[in-house]
Amino acid sequence: MKFDRDALEAFGKTWLKYLKEEIRKDAQKSTFIPRDPEFLKSFSYAVESGGIIAMYSTWPWLDIITNGTRGKYKMAWLTQDAGVNIVPLTQRDGSIQFRTAPLNVGKAWVHPKIAKHTFIARSYERAFEYHYDKVIQAAIDSAPKKKR
Repeated sequence: MKFDRDALEAFGKTWLKYLKEEIRKDAQKSTFIPRDPEFLKSFSYAVESGGIIAMYSTWPWLDIITNGTRGKYKMAWLTQDAGVNIVPLTQRDGSIQFRTAPLNVGKAWVHPKIAKHTFIARSYERAFEYHYDKVIQAAIDSAPKKKR
C-alpha cells in the first residue's frame, strides 16, 4: 500500500512534534539531555523516495545521547580544543563551581557511563499510534472491492 505525499508529510510533522515532547520529558530526568533550545531546533524530517520518512539532527553528539556508552567515556566536547574554556558545575547544595576545561581530548574528563536515551523510538511509536486509524482506513479504502 502506498501513501500520498500529504499523508507522509502529516506523519513526519506528528513525529517531529512528539519527538520534541519526548526530549523535553527526558531532559527533566537526565542532565545529559541538552536543554538548549537549539537542540530541539536541530531536528527535522524529510520524506524521501520510496515513501521513507527520515528524521535528521545537526546536533554534533546526538549519537552518544541515543546510543549511550558501554562504559567510561572521555568527554571530548568539554575541552579547550573544542572551544570550551570554563565549565559551570552545579553542586548538590545548588551552588555553582567553575572549572577550567582540560586542554585536549588526551586530558579530557572521563564520564563513568552515558545511558542510552530512547526518545526517537518512543516518539515514532506515538506518531504511529496517532496515525494508525488513518492507515487502517486507507488500507480498507484501497483494497480491491468484491463484485457481487
